[in-house]
Amino acid sequence: MNVIRGVVIGITLLSMLTCWLLYQQLEEATETNQNLNNSLSQSVSAQNALNSTIITLKEDEKKAQIAADNMEKTLSTMNKTKERVVVTIRESIKYEDCYAMPIPTHDGWLYQQSTPSRH
Repeated sequence: MNVIRGVVIGITLLSMLTCWLLYQQLEEATETNQNLNNSLSQSVSAQNALNSTIITLKEDEKKAQIAADNMEKTLSTMNKTKERVVVTIRESIKYEDCYAMPIPTHDGWLYQQSTPSRH
């Protein structure tokens, strides 16, 4: 009987030790799982913020492209206007004695080099 009692006590102690070890592993696994869930939540939040930033940047890119296109149209219109002004000034002073006066051009000033011919 003592042998059976010793075996039963041994098995009981071994079972308790095994349960305690399993409980410790379960606690560690639970903590690891919670840490992973927290990391996942942070990653999802970071991804959402990144997606929002990407959307904002794409919208800003569209706005910048529209502004650049408008600026290019405005610049083209200004250059055409400057060219018309230069032609108008040249035609207006063609027969005048003001050849020493500079004429504005799209890239600076134009000075007449020759003397006018009178008609």
